[in-house]
Amino acid sequence: MALKNHEPNPLEIFNMRRTDFCPKHFQTITFTLQCDERNILDWMYENTEGRFFLGRDSDGSTVLAFETHNECTYFALFLDQINKPSYIS
Repeated sequence: MALKNHEPNPLEIFNMRRTDFCPKHFQTITFTLQCDERNILDWMYENTEGRFFLGRDSDGSTVLAFETHNECTYFALFLDQINKPSYIS
């Protein structure tokens, strides 16, 4: 559990950040996964605060969806740096 700004995140405490399904109001980004999925998850837990979904779509592409839409934009800015085989979190 990360304590950013020395304040606990209630969603983190109750293990509710990652959802099992993608709600319609989540903002999605679809990409081809080139690194280990754990790298994406580690980045998510360290750099975002809202709920998210990580899964696959029907053609096998990776789908990452964010409840907080500005976190989707933030992730998209870093995607090229994170999603490569040599990325180390």
